[in-house]
Amino acid sequence: MIPLPPPPTYAQVLLTDPSSGIVIFNPIWLNWFVQLAALVSATTSTFTTPVTFSSTAAFSSYTDYARIAQPAAPGAGFTRVSSMTYNGNYGFLIQVPAASINYLVLNSVGTSNGYVGRRANGTATVPTAVSLNDILGSIGVQGYGTTDYVAASSAGLLFTATENYTDTAAGAIIQFYTVANGTTLPVENMRVWDNGAIGLGGPTGAESMRVSKVAGSTRWITAAGSVAGNPTLGVSAGKLTVSAELVLAQAQLMETSVALTNNAAAAVGTLNNAPVAGDPTKWIPINDNGVVRNIPAW
Repeated sequence: MIPLPPPPTYAQVLLTDPSSGIVIFNPIWLNWFVQLAALVSATTSTFTTPVTFSSTAAFSSYTDYARIAQPAAPGAGFTRVSSMTYNGNYGFLIQVPAASINYLVLNSVGTSNGYVGRRANGTATVPTAVSLNDILGSIGVQGYGTTDYVAASSAGLLFTATENYTDTAAGAIIQFYTVANGTTLPVENMRVWDNGAIGLGGPTGAESMRVSKVAGSTRWITAAGSVAGNPTLGVSAGKLTVSAELVLAQAQLMETSVALTNNAAAAVGTLNNAPVAGDPTKWIPINDNGVVRNIPAW
């Protein structure tokens, strides 16, 4: 005897479309029939003459949700699974009753799980390589406006190829999009480059800041939009380097957390000008492009 899963009841297999009153087939119970087919196939595979279904395509047609009439709003205990149009293309819709939270859960035991979106050019039968700037996939969210869902995602992730793909070259970036208040157009506001650099505040060439790895232990932060160009702040060879003037934004004194080391032995002298005549208490060394010069401090 073949061990079968508990069959669905009549009420579970059929449901009534509230908009038309027509009794329709509940596609969520297709899984039971798929399990039945799998069990029969597994059990009979050891027979001398295995029993097979006359057409495996028959089961495929049952899972063509576009051909199954379903209510616009599923009733309690049911889930609507159907095809839909999305921005002029096809989509896969999973809808639960109103006021219910819809989750997509990938459950695994003893191993990991994840979402994988795949992209190829060409055709399904003859796929070809991904090209530079091809969109590999995206994740977005939409909200309902006055009369319909907004046309574009209000926030999302875009995964884009950064080179022509081969079996040994598959560079890609991640772009983060948001929509400003009072608008509906998604704008890139952060990018993670293929080399690990991060751009913030806008797309390439218009970002406010970029954090990049130059070489070895050197790291740079580029602040874009400055009058003097694109000044950088970074660490190289253990030294903090700034490529532009340092300007205090408030009327505050600069402060050190430890006492300055006196460099008086390098260049002592007597000053007769203000603030106090006589030798300064400390001389602060400045490396003037390789020449050490000392600034007096009282």
